Amino acid sequence: MKCKPIKNLPPAGQFPPLCKCGCGNPVAWDQHENAWDVYVHGHYRPKRLYHDEAWLREQYFARNRTADEIADEFGVCTTAIIKVMNKAGIERRDRSASRMGRHVGPDNGSWKGGVTPERQRLYKNGHWLEFCAEIYARDNYTCQRCGAPKKEPKSLHAHHLKPWGDEPALRFEKSNMVTLCRDCHAWVHSKANVNHEFLQ
Repeated sequence: MKCKPIKNLPPAGQFPPLCKCGCGNPVAWDQHENAWDVYVHGHYRPKRLYHDEAWLREQYFARNRTADEIADEFGVCTTAIIKVMNKAGIERRDRSASRMGRHVGPDNGSWKGGVTPERQRLYKNGHWLEFCAEIYARDNYTCQRCGAPKKEPKSLHAHHLKPWGDEPALRFEKSNMVTLCRDCHAWVHSKANVNHEFLQ
């Protein structure tokens, strides 16, 4: 009785390539695929630190890191981290919880050096209110951009031409102040003010 010939042998004289994981071991020939394996058996996706459930939980919850940040650290796609999280039963935060506390203080694009509480305290001060009244009177209680007159309480604002946080010495300098209505004041500080009108 004759044996059937063996098919799908590796090409004659060709040496097996090394495992893609970098271990330096040659891979085996896959007769079904008629090609060399990419990894040595058991070497596929070598263990990395983010595969450790305890480490991943600590990074994600205790340190409040995102899946994107962890993925960037290891040079992998975010999907790779999410797959490990799903396998470990780690519930993902919603978008709101992920952002919480991440864009405060110096991390916020609108950060002005922590002057807001100081400014709010001063705005309630009688001296500041008197100073604003002098600015409004000087400008004839009229918006210097659109000409709108005072219509109701707080319809006019005293605006700093040079920012409050950048120029502390000019906070009570009348030449640095101008009267604007509520709408114009909002416009001056918006992206629509492409020419930086009333800003120095």
